[in-house]
Amino acid sequence: MDRHEPRCDIKNATLKEIIASYIPFCSARNTPRTISLKRTYLRRFADFVGDIPIRDIKRAHVEDFISHRAAKGNAPANNRTLTVLKHFFNFVIAREVLEINPVVGVKKFPEARRPIKILSDKELKSFFDYCRDADPLLYDLSIVAYNTGLRRSDIVKIKGADVDAERQVLTVCVSKLRGELVLYLPLNANALEVLERRKRDRGNGYLFPGRNVPHVVDFKQRFARAKKATGIDFRFMEFRHNCATTLLRKGVDIYTVKEILGHSNISTTARYLAVMDELKRAALDKLPGL
Repeated sequence: MDRHEPRCDIKNATLKEIIASYIPFCSARNTPRTISLKRTYLRRFADFVGDIPIRDIKRAHVEDFISHRAAKGNAPANNRTLTVLKHFFNFVIAREVLEINPVVGVKKFPEARRPIKILSDKELKSFFDYCRDADPLLYDLSIVAYNTGLRRSDIVKIKGADVDAERQVLTVCVSKLRGELVLYLPLNANALEVLERRKRDRGNGYLFPGRNVPHVVDFKQRFARAKKATGIDFRFMEFRHNCATTLLRKGVDIYTVKEILGHSNISTTARYLAVMDELKRAALDKLPGL
């Protein structure tokens, strides 16, 4: 049993009582900023529905709450609230209090989705060259991100014990509300060189240790400095996206890409095919008129 499991009668507990156990549960899985946002969104929802047992919360409660928040005119924030609520109720469902997530079926608000930034070989080289000289930690994080397709939250938790240099395999434990998904990810030469080097220095502990914390939690400022210095506007998560699109562009089949990225559903991986179509269209548009 998780040490953050509710000590109260969970089936008769109120929303606020369950939240008091959920937030500590998130502390080992999320950054401090994410935990703060979750606490804020959940507190608002709890204040809105009042002290009713968690088992009595229905989709109507969620819809009424979102409609109430929508009147304040901040659709993107409401969508983030829905995401937090969905994760929270998955936590509750895993404890067999609810059978159906009350967020399921609640429509999100339309919002502009930032397109995936496809970095050119020149842009990647420029960014890596800068980081190699100016910020070795960010260089190593970025190299691993691009060459494995791992999320930032998984990279910072890599330990030396997870790296099998002989078999060239990395064991990654991805935290899920219903447990952990264990991935055995083959390492190419670029990622292996970085992880082996850090393992020699750090041993079997965290390979990306933070200041006064076990591992790096946030490196937004150093990433922002690197973007400003190189003039390349993109998000760190787009190393993962670029890993996927590069593999597809090189002829790797979509099912292999799915396994590398750890997607549970092929439809999630298929979104990269749309990006590939856009790249092909852009390439064909360069043909001269006749």
